[in-house]
Amino acid sequence: MNDALLHALKAKANNKGYVIARADALQAELGCSFDELQSAVHALSASKKLRILSDFPFLMVALARKKWASEPAGSARSAEKSGTPASLAYSHSFQSSTDESRAVALEDGGAGEGEALLQEILATLGESDPSTFRGVLEHYAPSHVRAVLRRVRATPPEKIRKSRTALFRFLLAKTK
Repeated sequence: MNDALLHALKAKANNKGYVIARADALQAELGCSFDELQSAVHALSASKKLRILSDFPFLMVALARKKWASEPAGSARSAEKSGTPASLAYSHSFQSSTDESRAVALEDGGAGEGEALLQEILATLGESDPSTFRGVLEHYAPSHVRAVLRRVRATPPEKIRKSRTALFRFLLAKTK
């Protein structure tokens, strides 16, 4: 009975392994009583072949997903279950970007930090008046301002419509 039920549920499953079925429809398909159906569902749940999300009369279950052959044992999904810290479960590129943002966050706010960042803004944008950009330092985190400055520097001149300053202000407001 359990195998027949599991086969019927797999036939009804969506691409993520979720199944929604009415008790009377499953009873008619399998030719069993409600009690037999209910005990088979709970037996499959106990054997970890499915997880019950909503019980009868409208059964919703999540079928156990097969592990892909190419998925390594130490993947991010298995790390969540095994207790491995999430920072170790992701790729190096993700890890290095978070380490860089932590390093920038640690050095932000030191003595003279505002003036150095203000000079960096002026040099990148080709501006000479620092008074127009002092408000930026008050309203935005230095790491955020540096990230926007990196994007402005990376933008080719032919892609800039008005000016570097206009692009800087647009990106600063857009990514807040």
